[in-house]
Amino acid sequence: MSVTEIPIIDLTSYWSPSGDADGNLATTVVNTLRQHSCFLALNHGVPQHNLDDLMHQSREFFALPLPIKNQSARDPGFAPCAGYVGTGVEAEPDVAAPELRECFDLMLSSQPPAADPVTIRLLDCMRTVNQSFHKLTLALFDCISRGYNLNATQRDDLFAAHQHIGDVSRNSTMLRSAFYPAMATTQLTTHTRISPAHRLWDDFLHLPGRRRRSGSGP
Repeated sequence: MSVTEIPIIDLTSYWSPSGDADGNLATTVVNTLRQHSCFLALNHGVPQHNLDDLMHQSREFFALPLPIKNQSARDPGFAPCAGYVGTGVEAEPDVAAPELRECFDLMLSSQPPAADPVTIRLLDCMRTVNQSFHKLTLALFDCISRGYNLNATQRDDLFAAHQHIGDVSRNSTMLRSAFYPAMATTQLTTHTRISPAHRLWDDFLHLPGRRRRSGSGP
């Protein structure tokens, strides 16, 4: 079985004073997504000590008794995902078996209930990390749109055309801390209400004067 290495992209130049003025990083990001659909980011701007703190606070939270965790349970009718979700509550589409995990979700614009000190500390950590993730999301969106050579009007059209893109500008990047009891492991994941790489590609191909090519994405 062949193994394909995940490409690595250093984002240092984006955070520099020149801000990727020559466009080399934007081109690299787009070409990499077209070929591999993913990459590992170095110097992504999310401080490691904040991630370490969040992992620690997540483990503290998931070790709490269930009644305390349920005090911050996510409201299923509340659109912005925020709060605790117990084991077996969620399931992947078209999969009968429920997810054997518990998790805590937070969007920057949301305020889940929290009275327990451990939960409050977790929320503080998640907000701090989520602000960095949101900044990174917008940076990658900028790189991708510039890599496709979209002009300012086209980029504005993308924000206006996509029903969720406005949520991104309003800090809707979502951070999830998930605990898998069977493996005794904690994972951190983040995403936005859009998928910047693939959604932008789809929208770009629908702009006036563009035609969809064969294939499903970058």
